[in-house]
Amino acid sequence: MKRIIALIVSVLIIIGIFTVSVAQTPATKAETAVKSNNTVQYPLKVKDANGFEMTIPKEPQKIASLTLASDEILLSLVDKKRIIAISTTADDKGISNVSDIAKSIPNKITSKDIEKIIVFKPDLVFVANWADAKFVKQLRDTGIMVYAYAAPSSIEGIKKLVSEIAGLVNAKSNAINVNKSMDTTLEAVKAKVNTIKPQKKLTVLYCDSFWCTYGTGTTFDEIAKAAGVINAATKAKISGIVQINKEKVIEMNPDIIILPGWSYQGFDATDFAKKFKEDKSLAGLKAIKNNRVYMVTDAHMTSISQYITLAVGDVANLAYPDLFKKASVKPVPVINAGKGGQ
Repeated sequence: MKRIIALIVSVLIIIGIFTVSVAQTPATKAETAVKSNNTVQYPLKVKDANGFEMTIPKEPQKIASLTLASDEILLSLVDKKRIIAISTTADDKGISNVSDIAKSIPNKITSKDIEKIIVFKPDLVFVANWADAKFVKQLRDTGIMVYAYAAPSSIEGIKKLVSEIAGLVNAKSNAINVNKSMDTTLEAVKAKVNTIKPQKKLTVLYCDSFWCTYGTGTTFDEIAKAAGVINAATKAKISGIVQINKEKVIEMNPDIIILPGWSYQGFDATDFAKKFKEDKSLAGLKAIKNNRVYMVTDAHMTSISQYITLAVGDVANLAYPDLFKKASVKPVPVINAGKGGQ
């Protein structure tokens, strides 16, 4: 039973952070009044991604985050002293890009910790727009400000989310720095992969722990485009997140296959990769024969924060190692850069 529960939880985490754009509401920008020096003026009237209107009376000083994406973004925008709690997933280095700094924030929360959250008395709580409506209402009924953001499904959408969150917590200058860091990395990769002729571009298939792949409208498709490779799922006219079988993998026969690197209760990533590569029915795959099946950290591959650019660097380096022998394209995102409001 524990194994089944762990699998269900893991499915929800993966779907939540490796986002597909199907039937998704675009992220709502905070309706900010901003001075020329990028300082947000309070009180601030905003509407979240679910259409809920609220007024933030002053700069939030006790911020709580219930998603990994908002954890990672906030830790690059404001001083950690302003963050009273973050999600439990932030501690897991297999899926979190902020696991080290997360150790210095003692309070970890999930939607099951409603009483604990109420005791913390946060002045602003961040949730995804798919968060349980009953949970959100319970918090709001106690007077706690809850802001639901729309999970982005593109790199540009992630940049907008960084700016959106910054507009709520008075950290717009830091948001500019974070987004510039993303652009620097993306431009560095682009300069390299643009030298590859279209007919020489490699096909890449991402297969997760549930044998799901990610086609058009997903963040992996964005990663593939930015890394100068062809998403095998998109080439096969797959849209969104779709579970596939071995026969479909054989049909697609990609040049490179990327498998998950995150192990969790009920799933061993190393064992999964070993069995995949030793499966006799898959022995004819180009990726198998050429030893181009890779495990890549899910902290990068499933990210819907600024750290998605690390995945772009990972995929580009794996696909075209000769192009990146003398240079690293991985960014150094702004971590806990803010002091006070900025």
